Amino acid sequence: MRHLRRLDLSYNETLKDKEIGAMLSSCRNLIDIRFRGCRCLTGQSLVSLLRHCGRSVEVVDISRCPGIKGASVEFFAQRATRLNHLIIEESSVSEDLKAIALTKGMKVGQLPCEGSF
Repeated sequence: MRHLRRLDLSYNETLKDKEIGAMLSSCRNLIDIRFRGCRCLTGQSLVSLLRHCGRSVEVVDISRCPGIKGASVEFFAQRATRLNHLIIEESSVSEDLKAIALTKGMKVGQLPCEGSF
């Protein structure tokens, strides 16, 4: 899976952080990953993503993932070097995350048109 660039795991409600860590260890070139609706994931998944793909990932969708909280999102956004779009509910965007996005020139929030990416 070293050549995998895009991965959509959306709405996999049984997916756990531990499985994400194991999967990402062999997917080091991801540029786009979608976790939309993965209700069992926590901030630990973002830590794994940062550890394994932090230098390559550009687009991350964590909308409808209630277990992924603000501090984890801010930590990830600050440290992912190539991240340019973080898809998350507008109500979950903190002032700190807005500041990080402004500093890094990153888009935060929903996609303008869900089918365009």
